[in-house]
Amino acid sequence: LTLSLVVGTTIFATLIAALASASQYGALEIASNAVRESQQRLEQLRTNRGELNRTIRMLDLTTARLERANAELYRARRLAEEAQRFKDELAARISHELRTPLNLILGFSETIAFSPEAYGERLPASYRRDVLDIHRVGRHMLSLLEDILDLARLQAGRLGLYIEEVDLCQVIETAVEIVRPLIASKHLALGVQLADSAVIAAVDQARIRQVVLNLLSNAARFTSRGGVTVRLDASDDEAVISVQDTGPGIAPESLGRAFEEFRQVDGSPRRPHDGAGLGLAISKDLVELHGGRMWVESQVGVGSTFYFSLPLSDSARISHLTAPTSPGAGSHVPPAVLALNTQHYDLASLLRRHLRHYQVIPLTSWGRAAKHARQGDVRALIVAGPLPENATPLGMPILSCSFSQLDAPTALPDGVARLEKPLSLEAVKQTLGDVDPPARRVLIVSEYAEIGRVLTRMVSALLGPSAEIAQALDLATALERYETTRPDVIFVDLDTTQEEIGACTIDLLLEHRDAPHHGAIVAMAWGAEGGPLRGGPLTLSSDQGLSLSDYMRTIEAILDVTYPVATDAPAASAAPGRPTERPG
Repeated sequence: LTLSLVVGTTIFATLIAALASASQYGALEIASNAVRESQQRLEQLRTNRGELNRTIRMLDLTTARLERANAELYRARRLAEEAQRFKDELAARISHELRTPLNLILGFSETIAFSPEAYGERLPASYRRDVLDIHRVGRHMLSLLEDILDLARLQAGRLGLYIEEVDLCQVIETAVEIVRPLIASKHLALGVQLADSAVIAAVDQARIRQVVLNLLSNAARFTSRGGVTVRLDASDDEAVISVQDTGPGIAPESLGRAFEEFRQVDGSPRRPHDGAGLGLAISKDLVELHGGRMWVESQVGVGSTFYFSLPLSDSARISHLTAPTSPGAGSHVPPAVLALNTQHYDLASLLRRHLRHYQVIPLTSWGRAAKHARQGDVRALIVAGPLPENATPLGMPILSCSFSQLDAPTALPDGVARLEKPLSLEAVKQTLGDVDPPARRVLIVSEYAEIGRVLTRMVSALLGPSAEIAQALDLATALERYETTRPDVIFVDLDTTQEEIGACTIDLLLEHRDAPHHGAIVAMAWGAEGGPLRGGPLTLSSDQGLSLSDYMRTIEAILDVTYPVATDAPAASAAPGRPTERPG
């Protein structure tokens, strides 16, 4: 029994020892595994930290590159703005330098060809043909110059539109009558398909007529047989005008170049049709300024049809303010601003060119502002000029702005007539015909002797050899000859480099002329092209007022534009951080 007990005890102890040893080995294995996992995690953390450091360095490098790129873009934008201003001023100066000699060429050639009696004898037929060619080429050069100036003004966003409600049928009929002789001279058929009733649209009548004339003239020039057809189709919101010809047509690969500047479908120097390739580009821009679009359809050997559309109603202009019912791409609708113009320039056209994140709705009266303020997402009313005296509250911010122009046409006093250049016999004849009693004594005031000479020839041809014509090159001579000759009409040239000539002469003549002798004053000047626009005083008001944060953000935005961040190296990175777009 004792032996059995000893053996049992030994076996039990052995089992206990074995179990204890197994537990120690298990604990050691668990601890060893934990150590290995910790080492692995530590290594993974070291790896992740290295990758994070590399990522941070890459982000720093990318940020630095973006800052440099933004600084370069900022400097490039400033340079582009300076270049645009230089181009505007250069266009204005060159236009003056070119149009002055063209005025002389056209004036003398027209007088020589159509009023040779002003020179005392008639020209031989061969001379007259040459002079007529000079006059024709001069008119073409003037037309080309006007196209270039129109293009420059369109690109700069400062082409003024004179919006009024007109009948598009009458606009088309006027253009057709102008181009009818050209089409008849080529023995082409002319078709006119207009609506039975008036189609009223708020447009610039002269500019839309210019577009129709461009299309009709192009169709006539490129068509040698068949005919030209102009058509007007109107719906409730839109009018579509088309000009179809039976010319050679345009190849599909050339359709994309049809509206490019200085490009023609046939660009070879031996092409049979002249032109600078500006008419369609200008026409397209003019149509888009009115809120329309222009496109072309053509088939080689069959002919081409050019279309352009114009909105007909206020609802058509703001229908695109209503958000689409289905979500998805294209569902974003830009906010809108209302534009009320009381100045010479077309405010809506200027805003459309420069407010790229807003839609612009032109207005003709303050009363319509309240109506449109309740339609769509309209943020503000922008007024060119002073606010109306009896303006009713609109419940939205109102911006009152003004524009000035270095070469803007001078505002003439009451009773002073305007004679636009280039001078023509017909225009001078009409001006003299408006003088009562009929003019016999004429005074011409211009610092350019050549202008005086060409006008002297025209007046002599119109009034006959008995007319008394005096000329003055400066203010003192003008006042002296005004007192001695007592002219019935005084022509004053406003295009001058002398401060005391031009508008100042008119003011002094108005002071010197007495009641018994009331000579008519005629100011001679080019049309209202002018130079680059400059902004004037800007006033912001609101019926409810602005919150302090909005008020300060407005001040900050104005300061950002007025005092831009310097573009030198230390401050270059600050330029991109400036706010570039403000929520309305």
